[in-house]
Amino acid sequence: MKCPYLTKGVTYACKADYKLYFPSHFQLQEYCKKKEHRRCPFYLKVHYDEYVKGVYN
Repeated sequence: MKCPYLTKGVTYACKADYKLYFPSHFQLQEYCKKKEHRRCPFYLKVHYDEYVKGVYN
């Protein structure tokens, strides 16, 4: 299972943040292309921000 924020064009890109991020080879192998993508700092930040907005709005 890969990260839902990972896209593939000419190269892999992460859309978790408001700016495109191009993960390194290590990040692709460690997070993006595995079930462990939930440990990725970008993935965690997006979901944490959504949680905080839901709690305080």
